[in-house]
Amino acid sequence: MKLTKILFFIFLMSSCSNKISYYQGYIYKNNMPQENIRVVGRDHSDTISMTNEKGYFKLNKRANWIEKYLHLYSGDKKIDSISVVRTHPEYGIRYYFVEGRNDTLFLKNDKIINK
Repeated sequence: MKLTKILFFIFLMSSCSNKISYYQGYIYKNNMPQENIRVVGRDHSDTISMTNEKGYFKLNKRANWIEKYLHLYSGDKKIDSISVVRTHPEYGIRYYFVEGRNDTLFLKNDKIINK
């Protein structure tokens, strides 16, 4: 079963890596855009972006790799994570916070309340 999951993840990463070239989205807290939130790739911590005054971030994707999670930091404190890839047996693979989508993460007391 573990081997099946690993093979599925490798297939997932290789099949869609050419369709996505960056991650993007908005970060809000108490209905206010959050500036200077650091967005970091989980697997490649040198892949970094900062939110602007509108709470918007754009993070370039590494060639041949899709981050499963993006981590959010306020200063040195990790405040949350964004799940980029989700799978469902009936609906298939879904990607969030990737180019062409207008996804927003709403934080309340440093926790997700809506996505």
